[in-house]
Amino acid sequence: MSLAPTTLKQVWATFGVVGETLDIRWAGRELAERARERVEVIAERVPALKDRPTIACVEWLDPPMIAGFWVPEVVAAAGGRPVLATAGEHAAPTTLGKIAEAGADAMMLMPCGFDLQRTLAEGRAFMARPSMAKTRAARAGKVWALDGNAYFNRPGPRLVTSVEILTEILHPGLFNAGYQGSGWEKLLANPL
Repeated sequence: MSLAPTTLKQVWATFGVVGETLDIRWAGRELAERARERVEVIAERVPALKDRPTIACVEWLDPPMIAGFWVPEVVAAAGGRPVLATAGEHAAPTTLGKIAEAGADAMMLMPCGFDLQRTLAEGRAFMARPSMAKTRAARAGKVWALDGNAYFNRPGPRLVTSVEILTEILHPGLFNAGYQGSGWEKLLANPL
């Protein structure tokens, strides 16, 4: 079976396809419904921010790429505005200069295939580059390392957890899903 969803709606639809293929159609529909509902509940609880923070989600470090497909929707559901990306489109190759010029309020490093520890290690080197160290996000100390491999890079039920992780990061006083240390860590602890 080959599934290639590019949006959250398409990801939820694949649950039904898999359920039907396994002759447990009800389970696939139920999983899709629960996923949709969890994301909707989170999106409704996010404060009605007039100016939502802009978020750059870096899916690859060298060469740099901005996360696409469902990640912009995940960012929006968590209360942010994605920069340099469009929902449903492939990860976009970019340059360090374009990332810096975007002036994102925060940056999420979620390299494809990297666990949290590897993202922390390689993310520090990435953020030490002069153009990255001067970004608005770096100067404000708002750069996080995420476990892209487990939560962001693959279409499946864990995308709901992705929304929870970003919501926990963006709204720490309002949400505490408990993923710090396993799903994410602050990369730059103090503003520069």
